[in-house]
Amino acid sequence: MLHGEGLTWRQCSTGHMAIKVYNANKIMASTHTNRKYNNIRDFMSLENRWSIIDPETGANVMYGNDANPERFVEINSKASIWMPMMGRTLVTDWAIEDGSFLRCSNLTLGYTLPVTVTRKLESRTCACMLRPITCFAGQLIPDRILK
Repeated sequence: MLHGEGLTWRQCSTGHMAIKVYNANKIMASTHTNRKYNNIRDFMSLENRWSIIDPETGANVMYGNDANPERFVEINSKASIWMPMMGRTLVTDWAIEDGSFLRCSNLTLGYTLPVTVTRKLESRTCACMLRPITCFAGQLIPDRILK
């Protein structure tokens, strides 16, 4: 609680520090289990992921008549993440992230009227309190998890 010139600030918070969470959303967005939208995340861009398709010709350089091992290595020289259509879901520490959070569960801001005003109202003290009602049930997902 914080007091000032007639002002009162009260806050209740909960949180966890130094915990790790497995981000299953990140896995779902980067593997075959979500075929429709698995390339829309920035970490799955063509510049970052492995590919068997030559971006210049559209040919499959890994299998078939257009197979070209040298071109396959060249295309994937800067790849840092797997190919999304590889046919299985990975279990990897890549999806383990910092799960620390601090959540404000209650906040109250108050103002106590000066004695000169309360005397005119024939009262000893008078305070106005502003307290937002927060009705949130569920898990708060920070933006960093969805990126």
